[in-house]
Amino acid sequence: MAKGVKQLTESLRASDARYRSVVEAMAEGVLIIGKDGRILECNLSAERILDRKAEAILGRKGSVVSRTAIKEDGRRHPVAECPAIRCLARPLER
Repeated sequence: MAKGVKQLTESLRASDARYRSVVEAMAEGVLIIGKDGRILECNLSAERILDRKAEAILGRKGSVVSRTAIKEDGRRHPVAECPAIRCLARPLER
């Protein structure tokens, strides 16, 4: 059984490394938001787009995005309208 756990652990590490390399290589900014609305992870492009280092982004609520995110017509993009925040605000349907 220990061998199976070791293989699963190695497989998970390899999968995580692939995921991180893809996300870090993206030109698009990526924010991973927890169910409480706080930002758990971000990539380098998100840092560049938001003009903030990860330390200033991580752990914050989505409001860090609303100050810099704009709509196509140039208006600010309110946090309440952010698809991820709207999704998190809805009760989980089972």
